[in-house]
Amino acid sequence: MTKHSSLISKLYSPTPSIFRRSIAEEYSNNVIEQSAPPFSSSSPVETKNLSDEKCVFCHDLLSWILPGEEIAQLDCNHRCHKNCLSLVGSAPICRECAPSPDICSFVESPVEDISLEPPYTPVEQVCPSFVVNSQLETPSALTNQPQYDIYKPRITCLNETTEITLGADNEVAYVFNVKAPQAYNKSDNNLTLAEFELKQQVQRFLVDYLDIMSDAGELIVFDMLEISVDGSSWDQTMACLFEEYLFFYDHESLVGMVAIKQDISSLSRSDNVIVFDLAKEALPELHMRHSHEVVVTKWERLLNKLIDGDEDTTTNLHQLTNTCWTTMEEYFDIPPHLIKLEHTVKANADIPNSFMSKILPHPKNLPFNLVVAVPLVNHQSSLTDEEYKHELQSAIMAIWQSLRPKDKLALIFVGVDSFRRPNASATFVGCVDADWSGWESLISEIEIVPNSFNSNQHEINTAIAKCVEMYPFIPVSDMSVNKFLILNTSCYDDDKPSDAEVLSSKIEQLNQTLSCTLVRIGETYNGSQFFTSPSTTFDTSVLRYNTMSDFTRSVTPLIKECFHVICIPDLEIELRTNKDMQFSKLDITDIDNDTTRLVLHIKDIAPNTETNIFVAIKCCQPNEFSRFIPTPVLEYNATWFDEQELGRKVVKTKIKSGIVHRPSSPVESKSTNDTTSYIDIPLLPPLSPTREAPFVKRQIELAVVTSLQQALMANINEIPEIMNNCMSIVHGLARGISSQTLANDMAITSKTHHYNIDEYVSYLVNQMMLIIKSCSVTGTQAKTKCLDMMYRLV
Repeated sequence: MTKHSSLISKLYSPTPSIFRRSIAEEYSNNVIEQSAPPFSSSSPVETKNLSDEKCVFCHDLLSWILPGEEIAQLDCNHRCHKNCLSLVGSAPICRECAPSPDICSFVESPVEDISLEPPYTPVEQVCPSFVVNSQLETPSALTNQPQYDIYKPRITCLNETTEITLGADNEVAYVFNVKAPQAYNKSDNNLTLAEFELKQQVQRFLVDYLDIMSDAGELIVFDMLEISVDGSSWDQTMACLFEEYLFFYDHESLVGMVAIKQDISSLSRSDNVIVFDLAKEALPELHMRHSHEVVVTKWERLLNKLIDGDEDTTTNLHQLTNTCWTTMEEYFDIPPHLIKLEHTVKANADIPNSFMSKILPHPKNLPFNLVVAVPLVNHQSSLTDEEYKHELQSAIMAIWQSLRPKDKLALIFVGVDSFRRPNASATFVGCVDADWSGWESLISEIEIVPNSFNSNQHEINTAIAKCVEMYPFIPVSDMSVNKFLILNTSCYDDDKPSDAEVLSSKIEQLNQTLSCTLVRIGETYNGSQFFTSPSTTFDTSVLRYNTMSDFTRSVTPLIKECFHVICIPDLEIELRTNKDMQFSKLDITDIDNDTTRLVLHIKDIAPNTETNIFVAIKCCQPNEFSRFIPTPVLEYNATWFDEQELGRKVVKTKIKSGIVHRPSSPVESKSTNDTTSYIDIPLLPPLSPTREAPFVKRQIELAVVTSLQQALMANINEIPEIMNNCMSIVHGLARGISSQTLANDMAITSKTHHYNIDEYVSYLVNQMMLIIKSCSVTGTQAKTKCLDMMYRLV
């Protein structure tokens, strides 16, 4: 087959199109000729193409008509289906031209018949408005809102059992399970060996059958679509998108192609139409459409990825094509679910979420702004100033090299003023792109200065104050990931904060706009453990590394696997209790009485991770009938990106009064025999396997956190007993839960790992055993390990 470097000019030539006219277009043209009134003009200016014109009553396209159905023209020259006109009345006036939307107003009344008294019954109740009434409308594709749920965070409110028995405290407990949107689940793009082979076979078949040039690159997608030059007359074609070119075929004949990088200036979308702005004087625009919105969305996002130079354009079989599998059944063994999906698309029907997440490409990565507070003081560390300088430069260099070219980086040098002189203040550098040529020389010019601070809290407060001061110069947006890392390396004799409330208020102020994490470098926390997020904010507040070298080795996966994949930087969940109910506890924090509203912030939501939040609600006046009828206990809503909203959800539960046996705390369950093994202490009865796994998991985590807090306050010789009692509770809570229940859950060691419940409990127990073992070394080491474990669980 003869090919040219560009056949787009042929596609846009003024000669008749070489495309075969679609049956729908031919049929609609016949209808126009048959049903046009005799007085209508035949001039090209006044002749209308009905491919985009809609009926003034039902809003469906006029081309969507049944065999034998006619199109009527009203006195106002608007058009409609004749059947629609017969339904709404014989008056040839449409609602677009009528001054009143009420059908009653179409009938003129004599002046003498008009009553001066106001009507007793509103007219709207007798004669529904055309604007309000949509019974004649045919729903367009994807009007079913749950199909868009794959882009929403998944929030589930779980209680322990379907029917709750109130204890002496009259409390009802829930766990809010928060996960990333399903659209970000990268496992949906993974191909099995059989799927990979089928995709390769299809690509080879298309390349050979259509004689596609060798430099087109890998096949991305192909579908039967409609294209147009002017947006009014449409022709059906098979569009094949490769890495370098977009080809259009009429059967096996190539009728046009577009070079992705050279010919496309920009891309826009209007409803179900993709509009190409082409860099050719003779080829200004190209329109491409499909009746199903999912197909259009798939093409739009993949085209934008190619235009933006995104390397992640690999597609699965659900994306490869949604309209051509049936034509390939005679050549390949096509899985039945792909054939069924194609029939669903061609019928313009709703697509289940399980398929939606596999069809639509992952949304683009969010812009990333990183602010790093760098301490230029080396106070009481085991390194010399020169060694500390070298380690610090290596760490900052690793941070910079881990960023993407358009990521923004800013540095706050703590311990110097704007002239780089020693001072109990800080100076700000940035915020500019990571590909700025001056970063390497800036990092190499770092110099260590004498210390001017008196505590770690003093250092941290200074870094936070400078970040708050320079925040207006950081290019943040509602859809950008804004991260603040505070490096903390110094050791002070006094590790107690002078004013913890001041530090907490500064952190709370900063968390409103940034996600803040303290990176502690050292074998102890040395007062940095008082750096905590507000009780209503859930994030990673503190990370600890023994040495700067450990942090340098870990910072690249931290940025690439944790920060770069964040899909929702800040999710706000508003909780409200029902009448006669109030919040009593949030995780391990007691809440003041009469609190009926809580606003929670979940930071840095990433794919394949989850956050579990425990909430206890006190029933002030239990309803005696609520044991028979589910009672509304609370309602919640969620917002993100300042515009997206989950929608109001109401939680209802059957509640009855009675005595419920609750697990005892580690202090209450102390064994009188110090030699008893924790495995031999059956504290809890077997649990029903119907209990929700996230609820049990959060119960286990909070039990461990409570024990760790007690261990931090206890003497060194009391820690082993506290840990042993806690292990008993963990085993008791985990009994009766299927080992596969948490198969898709994360472990506290890494949010990207998957563990079942048995492995998760084993991990917690092993960590507590290490704490017990460290008690024989030093009390400081044991309590440091307690803090490490606690920060991973809260």
